[in-house]
Amino acid sequence: MYKKITSILIIIVLLMNCFIFGEITVSAPISVSRVIRDNASNLVLDNVESNNNIIYVDYTIQPDHIDVAQIPVEYPDKEIVLVIDKSGSMDWDLYGNSTYSNSRMDMTKAAAVRFIEALKEYPNVKVALVEYSTVAETYSSYGKTLFNLSSYYDLTALKNRINGINPNGGTNIGDGIRHAYNILNTSTDADKYMILLSDGEPSAFSVSDMGYYTSNSSGYGAYYWDYGYSSRNIQSLWNVNFYEGTGNAAKYYVNWSTTGDLGGYALEYSKAMTQKLKSSDLDVNSYFIGFSDVSAANKLEIIANEIAASYKKAMTADEIDQVYQDIAVEVTADVQVSDIVFTDVIPEGLEYMPTIQGMTRNGQTLTKTFENIVYTLNDSKTAYEAEPIEFTLKFKVNQSGDYNWANNTSAIHYTDINGSSETLWFNNLSLTATRTPVENVSSTKANNSNTISWDAYPGALGYNIYQVIGGVDVLISGDEVGTQTSFNQPIQNNDYNSTVYKVEAILPSDVSQKGSTTAETIPDILGLRASRINDTFKIEWLPINGALTYTVTPVIKGVPQSQITITSPTMVGGYVRYNYNLPSNLTYDNDDTIKFIVGATKVNSNVNSAETIDFLLKQLVETEISTADLDAFYYATHKDVHISYQSSDAYPAGVSIFNPLLVLELNLPDEVTTTPLAYTYSTMEVFNGTTPLEATIVRSNGSEVKIYVSLESFNTSGMPENTSINVVTNFAVGFEGVNGQLTPEIFAELQNILPNLKVYDIDKNIVELLNGAYTTPLNNLLEVKSYVLYNKTNKVTTGIFTRDEITGVTSDYIIINNKLPISDEY
Repeated sequence: MYKKITSILIIIVLLMNCFIFGEITVSAPISVSRVIRDNASNLVLDNVESNNNIIYVDYTIQPDHIDVAQIPVEYPDKEIVLVIDKSGSMDWDLYGNSTYSNSRMDMTKAAAVRFIEALKEYPNVKVALVEYSTVAETYSSYGKTLFNLSSYYDLTALKNRINGINPNGGTNIGDGIRHAYNILNTSTDADKYMILLSDGEPSAFSVSDMGYYTSNSSGYGAYYWDYGYSSRNIQSLWNVNFYEGTGNAAKYYVNWSTTGDLGGYALEYSKAMTQKLKSSDLDVNSYFIGFSDVSAANKLEIIANEIAASYKKAMTADEIDQVYQDIAVEVTADVQVSDIVFTDVIPEGLEYMPTIQGMTRNGQTLTKTFENIVYTLNDSKTAYEAEPIEFTLKFKVNQSGDYNWANNTSAIHYTDINGSSETLWFNNLSLTATRTPVENVSSTKANNSNTISWDAYPGALGYNIYQVIGGVDVLISGDEVGTQTSFNQPIQNNDYNSTVYKVEAILPSDVSQKGSTTAETIPDILGLRASRINDTFKIEWLPINGALTYTVTPVIKGVPQSQITITSPTMVGGYVRYNYNLPSNLTYDNDDTIKFIVGATKVNSNVNSAETIDFLLKQLVETEISTADLDAFYYATHKDVHISYQSSDAYPAGVSIFNPLLVLELNLPDEVTTTPLAYTYSTMEVFNGTTPLEATIVRSNGSEVKIYVSLESFNTSGMPENTSINVVTNFAVGFEGVNGQLTPEIFAELQNILPNLKVYDIDKNIVELLNGAYTTPLNNLLEVKSYVLYNKTNKVTTGIFTRDEITGVTSDYIIINNKLPISDEY
């Protein structure tokens, strides 16, 4: 500590012996810069622990040296007022305990004496002393208040006065500032300084006059002095007029109680006197020293901030001594940059973490007043040099995004060594904060849609799903639930061969980076099926979203034929249907086959084609629905269906029909209500010509509506070529019921379609009821299909429905138009 003081004194002596300063016309060369520490301009945010999302911005105010030849001669006078707190609390130690030694007062007096000792070599430096407690007083000797420290008498008198200060009373900071103002308010051209120390909150103030109420209770409390008369236990105040005159205050108020500053007047008086000091033409350089480790020092900082004065905080004896010595260096140096005010407009979204004493925040603007930049002569006496001001601001990044500190919003404003007001702008600074992307995003295509999957994201409230269209992320689903880790997206009209999907996690006030996957969005021909009615093939498939045309390519005997383009497709039961007739002049052998390749065209993408199974060109069994007396039905009536089967007159070599199974299938439509159609059968007769055949009738299980007829006559011997079989069956189709009657629940469903429906009116309203219950057009409502299942060779079947081959598929639709009486047979 004392080595540093000695160094300072040596510098002062050198300055004294070398130069007498005059008016300075040059500017101090200063540069400013800032940088994000560790080059962390790209920050990946921690999703779980926000305290890890911290950045540090390092600021540097760098003064360059000034050649000694640029500094003129002549040395200005300086007037310094020491304003020292001698309230009762100064008799305590640093922790608020009563003590008879090593008190705050002892530490302050020792530091103040060393301060004036450091100034005694300056003949043009004068120092005044103001002591304040409940009121303030200015020390004077023989009418002198400013003491020239180069005079042994003045220095000794001032040191003795400082050493003789005894603490007692309240804390009237405003009155101390008032006295300092009156001392400095002279016509001299000296540089003027006030250095005020306090260890507590203001508790007293001086008044010209005021009104007050006293309390009925007695005891230790508030006092109001009026020319020596005191009133105890003040309850409330009004019409308070602060005293701003010269001389000692005759009226003052102090609060001794634990209630603190009654009405806040003591603080307001301090601020008012500070403002008076600032608004004068004196251009006083003010220093406020808070000598306390408790909240009381905060009030002094508030007072200092009133005039953007320098505020310093000390909490130990060494620190109070160092503060005084630092001020000594500043006030004795004439080559200095002063009134340094730092401002920085921080980007929205950053949370400033207070780390620097005296830094204030107003919205997004940070402000701090820094100590003067003091230049000292270097050892070679060729230039003046100064230490840089370096500090770091700490920010928490709460949201992802781009943050930019513009170079026209952050600066230092200061008074140059030549007295001019200057501004230096900091460099532009950029930060990009990102969340980790949603990970392991993948896609699985099925049934012309893609399932986008991803890993669960920590802390996600939900997810946004994007589709990249023309290079732009287009939101296709927002705010998916947080527990979801997949999303299904059908292939769209305008999709290309591949599409990029992105997944973004939604956080409480932010979103993650988007994880992406490239999905195949080439649609497939789905649901392709084909059946044969003699020489006509019925080809059906599900429509493709956005298809312009469909193509059907027959492949006969393994050779693709001319492609057939379908521009206006026929839709039946939700399927695209195309009927293909075998050419009449086509010749073929028994083993020749035909199949069909179905494709499509789209604007932006290809289409994956599909192909049917191979059909034998020679039909082994021809089947035909001779009559289908099903063109009129409603609730419960029997209908007859006549079907003929004709086997081929010449089977392929080595092929026989064993164990033939005739199938009659009723395809019911899709329901939109809970009222299904019902089906039953009563009799079935099978004839070879007019000869009845033995047959076992088996109804399939489950929801399928099929009748299987096993022709036992051909189980082992095989069906001869050119065999004709006729089947006559009757069955009933209608709305579901129990024992031939509608249940109340089913009838209620029908009344949802027709509210005024009566049971006996069902036959009159059958078309409307069916329209209301099913989406399928009435002309395509029920499809009756028949075909033959068989084995090529004589073998034991493993199940009643198990056969190797299918042939002779034919079908027809039941037409709903006529109305017949209701039957009770159902």
